[in-house]
Amino acid sequence: MRFVLTISNLCAVSDAEKFCYGSREILRRIGISWIEALVNDTNDFISKIHSLNDTILGFFLLERDPLLPDLIRAIEECRKTSLIYLFQETPRIFVSSPKILRWKLFNKMKEFPIIFQAKTCNISSYCKNSEFFLEVAELLDLERKKLGTCVASARKLNPPYVFYCLFGFELPLVVADFLSGSAQLTLAKRTHNSRLLCQGSLLMKYKLNVQPLVDELSRIVHASLVTQLGHLKIPLLTKAIWPPNKIACVCLTHDVDKLTPHWSQLLKRTKLYTAKRRLAEIIPSILSSLLIGLSRAQHRIRSRAKNGFDALKFFPYSLLRKFQDILYVGGFEKYMDVEKKNGASSTFFILINKSDMDSNYDINSPALALILRDIIQRGWEVSLHASYFSLDLEQILQEEKKLLEAVIKERVAGVRQHYFRFNPPNTWIAQSNAGFTYDTTPYFPDEVGFYFSTCLPFFAYDYVNNRELDLVEIPLSINDTTLFHYMKLNIEEAFHRCKELIDTIYDHMGVLVINWHMRASHNDDFPRWFYLYEKILEYACRSNVWVPTCREVAQWWKIRDKTKVREFIFGDGVLKATIDLPDMCEEIAFELVIPSGMKVRRAYLLHRDLVKEISVSKVGEIHAEFGVFQKYSLSLHRPQVGVSELVVKIER
Repeated sequence: MRFVLTISNLCAVSDAEKFCYGSREILRRIGISWIEALVNDTNDFISKIHSLNDTILGFFLLERDPLLPDLIRAIEECRKTSLIYLFQETPRIFVSSPKILRWKLFNKMKEFPIIFQAKTCNISSYCKNSEFFLEVAELLDLERKKLGTCVASARKLNPPYVFYCLFGFELPLVVADFLSGSAQLTLAKRTHNSRLLCQGSLLMKYKLNVQPLVDELSRIVHASLVTQLGHLKIPLLTKAIWPPNKIACVCLTHDVDKLTPHWSQLLKRTKLYTAKRRLAEIIPSILSSLLIGLSRAQHRIRSRAKNGFDALKFFPYSLLRKFQDILYVGGFEKYMDVEKKNGASSTFFILINKSDMDSNYDINSPALALILRDIIQRGWEVSLHASYFSLDLEQILQEEKKLLEAVIKERVAGVRQHYFRFNPPNTWIAQSNAGFTYDTTPYFPDEVGFYFSTCLPFFAYDYVNNRELDLVEIPLSINDTTLFHYMKLNIEEAFHRCKELIDTIYDHMGVLVINWHMRASHNDDFPRWFYLYEKILEYACRSNVWVPTCREVAQWWKIRDKTKVREFIFGDGVLKATIDLPDMCEEIAFELVIPSGMKVRRAYLLHRDLVKEISVSKVGEIHAEFGVFQKYSLSLHRPQVGVSELVVKIER
C-alpha cells in the first residue's frame, strides 16, 4: 500500500507543507509508506500517477484545494476504476472556540472540522478511548453537523485498486500544530524561564495532556483503512511500530544535576554549622584526590596486567559505595543495579557547565571520566544535559557536545535542555544543526502526561520555515520532581497516577520515557523516591516491552522511517511487496491484517537469488463492522539491505 500526499500549489505554501507534515506523521504511526506530490495542475498530477505504474494507491487530498474536482476526475480517468472513500458518512465536529483547536485570535473565529468517528467501522471496539472525543465535544459545547455522505461506496473492484481519503482541511494541521509545539504556546501558560505550565491551562481542562489526541486520530484512519480493505478481502501490510513481539517501549533517563549534597542538606545532619561547613569543604576534595589516585593506579595496573587483574577495574566503584551518603556518585551504581535486575538500561544526561544554574561538579575530573566510560562499556548511555543558557544557541550546544565527547571518547547522540527549557522551533533548529540525533526535552514540569498529545516518537518540525528536521523527538512522560514537588502526591497516589499513564501508553503501543534525577537515589534527603522508581520499573518492564536506551530508540525510528514499501500487489492468494531496506537495518518487522477466514501459510524475503524465510506469528484480532480481522507479525533478523521482494502466501 502506498499513499500519495497530494495538494496543489495554488493553496498557501505554509498550509501545503504543514498538511504534508501532519499527513506524514499520521502515516508513520500507521506504518505506511508514501509519495509526496505537490502539483501545479491536473496534467502534472496525471503524469505523476502514470509514473507510479500498477500498484495499489491511496490519496490524501486537501478538502479546500481549488483543484480538488479536477484531481478526483483525473484519478478516475487515469486509473479506469471507481474510488473508495476511507471515510463514508463521516460526521464532523465544528469547534466554536478558537483557543482549543484553531489557535486563532478571538476576532478571527472560524469553524473547525475534525473527524469525530467513521461509521464504516466500529471505532468503539477498535479504539478503547474513543469516548475521549465525545467528552471533548461536550466540554466545548460543540454543535455536531453532518456534511453529507460520500458518493462512492466500498465494493469489489478489479485491480489496481484506488483509495481516496478526503481529509477535513484541519485534521493534518491539528497533528502538525501539536507536534510542532505551536499549539502548546496558545493553550498552556508560559513562565519566566521559557517553560510551559499545564495546570490551569486549556490543555488540562480538556484532558489533552492525558489522552494522546494525535495517536487517536491516527487510529481512526487506520481503523477505516482496515475496514475498507477487509470488505474487499485485501490484506493490509504495514511497518511494525517496535521490534518483533514488542507491544510498547520504555526509556529510562536520569538528569545528573548535582553530584554532591547542597548546603541545606549538609546542615540537616549536624548541630554544628562550622563543623559541617568544614566537612563540606574538606571531604569532597579528599575524595576527589583519592579517586584521581585510584584511576591512575588502575591505569598502571591494567597496563602491566595480562588477564588476572581485569577484575580490579571495578575497584573504584566498591570504594565509592562506602561514601555514597556523602556524594551522589554512588547513585550511578544504585540505578544500574536495579535496572539490570529488570533487564533494562538507561541514559544519563550529564551537565557540562559548572555554575549556580547548572551543575556543581567538574566534567574534566579524571574520576568522573572513568565512571562515565565504564557506564558506556556496560551498555548504558551518556548524553548531554544542555546548560541553562544554551536554550537555542547552536554554538554553545556544539561546544558542550564536543567537551562531553572528549571526556567519554564516544559520539553524543542525544540532548535534554536543563530545566526543560524549550523554545519551539528555535531549540530544535539549534540542536539539529549542532549534530544531535534526538531530543527529549519538552515537558510540563507541573503535570505528568503528554506535552505533544502523543506517546510516539516523531520528527521535529520547523513551523517558521515549514520544513521537517532530521531530529527525532522522544516525548517525556513522567518526571520525579513533578510528582512530589509540583503535584505534591504521596507514594501511593504517585504510583497510581503513573500506572494509569503507563496503561494509556501501552494501549497506544507508545514509548514511556521516565526521568528520575540522580539525587533521588539518596533516601535521607528524598525519602522513598527511589522506592517508587523500583515499583514503576517492576510494573512497566515486561517481557513483551522493549527497554532500550534513547539512542537505540532514535536509531530504530530513523531506520523504520527509511524502510520503504515501494509496491504492494495482491492476487491469487499471494501478496507481493517491493521493500527497500536501508543500511544498518538489523531486523525487519511488519504487521499484516487479513480478514477472518484467511490464513498465512508462508512468508519469505527474496533478495536476488537468496531466499530467507520470515517468522510469522499471530498476535491478535481487530473487530470491525465487516467482521473480525486477524493480525500477524512478520519478522526477520539480519536481512539483506537494499531492494528485496517480500512474498506472503495466504490461503482461505
